[in-house]
Amino acid sequence: MEIKTKDANSIFLSGNNKNVCENNIQKKLVTLRELHNLSYEDMAKYLSISTKTYIRKEQGRSAFKLQETFWISELFNKEYDEIFLRT
Repeated sequence: MEIKTKDANSIFLSGNNKNVCENNIQKKLVTLRELHNLSYEDMAKYLSISTKTYIRKEQGRSAFKLQETFWISELFNKEYDEIFLRT
């Protein structure tokens, strides 16, 4: 699997394990958000996006912008690869 840039600000996963990897990332995001007692609305506000957009991104139906992934990592005090790369 490799990470490719969709455009200058978005990332997406490619390869045979795309769905498995996306599910792992989604699970990590949900777990971290819930552990920190944050709602969809809290995350959306932190990223300066709509709640609907955040939900789509967390569910893997839309790509996070690269900067958003770094902000999320910072929010949860995690390394980027702990959340957004396959483990």
